[in-house]
Amino acid sequence: METHIFCGPEFVLLIPSEAQDGVLDADTIREEFLLEIQTSLFPLCTPKTKRRLDMFPSLREMKEVVEFYETHNPVQLYKSLNHLQSTSPGSQGASSFRNYFTANNNQNNKNKKSNPQNSLAIVPSAPSTLRWLESKPKTSLTAEQTQSLALSLETALANEKEKQPNGELNTSIIPPKYVAALFFMTDTRMASEVYEVIIQSGSAAIRQGCLVVPYVRDSTRATRLTLSEIYQRRMKIKQCFNFDSALYEDLQAALKEGKQESQMLLQYDQHLRQMNQADSENKVRTLAEERQRVLRALLHYIETHVHYVGMRNNDGDASPCLIAVGLALHYRLTEEELLLYFVKHSQRTVRAVALFYLRHIFGVPEEYFLFLCPPSRMRSCCPFQRMAM
Repeated sequence: METHIFCGPEFVLLIPSEAQDGVLDADTIREEFLLEIQTSLFPLCTPKTKRRLDMFPSLREMKEVVEFYETHNPVQLYKSLNHLQSTSPGSQGASSFRNYFTANNNQNNKNKKSNPQNSLAIVPSAPSTLRWLESKPKTSLTAEQTQSLALSLETALANEKEKQPNGELNTSIIPPKYVAALFFMTDTRMASEVYEVIIQSGSAAIRQGCLVVPYVRDSTRATRLTLSEIYQRRMKIKQCFNFDSALYEDLQAALKEGKQESQMLLQYDQHLRQMNQADSENKVRTLAEERQRVLRALLHYIETHVHYVGMRNNDGDASPCLIAVGLALHYRLTEEELLLYFVKHSQRTVRAVALFYLRHIFGVPEEYFLFLCPPSRMRSCCPFQRMAM
């Protein structure tokens, strides 16, 4: 699956003609200017993403992956609720996992207490080294990228004209003479947030009069979409949890018509009665106990009904696999719950549902490869090419 879900890694830099010598080296963006772009775009990210970028950097070399793994010593994953002696939120596995994810924030909170005057101490500043940006010479671009680069410029110009009352280009924003260069943002978290900001505003200003504008992919569409139309389409997909609109509507209909939530819990309670493990009917569960019941019921549903990985059945309706993902969405399963109880399950379909949810719904593979890749295979597989189960 494509790692960049909300947007691609491509962005376009508009360079005024008088600034080309300081920005370009031949037809490639200078590395020192890429660092300036990274520093300028970093404030566009939310505080949460800045912390994540600082705690979970993009590790793309195997040496860095091994060093990061050995330094942070990730907790051992447990198989599933069916294989645990203790699955309460306070159990050793859950506590260790939660501590791993909150360790950085706890340390930042300590720093904040030691320096109460600095209320922004918990938000990291932009890195001083180049981490997430890459550039390629124009000679190495594909035909599609070259055409898309021209279309991106045309769309950016049209967007600025639409902003003006007289419909003319504001030359103070986009100069009449410029050069366009393509660069790539390799981290999905930073790319998606920067893209969402600049596609609404039209551009982001960089030093020397340069602008970063959205990359518009070339297509066979007869009429060119405006940036606002592209943004509306992207947000519609995002609101459907990255599902196709027709598939999302079918999923919602299947959940509603089949009353899947209540049926899932009912089937699980019947299973417990058959195993003589049912709770008393008069028992009042705590919120934590009810959450465990939901997790166990969902695992039981997948183990019982999901026999293949696919979004539709032979009749074209929502498949049990899709319904399982919909149930996970309905109960808002967290990354912690999925990683602790699902991704190491002995049944392949359970692992598949969890991985689909993690990669497709959350869409941040930079933060999960250490947990999805067993320690014994850390030195033999690249997490960005193969997500091991």
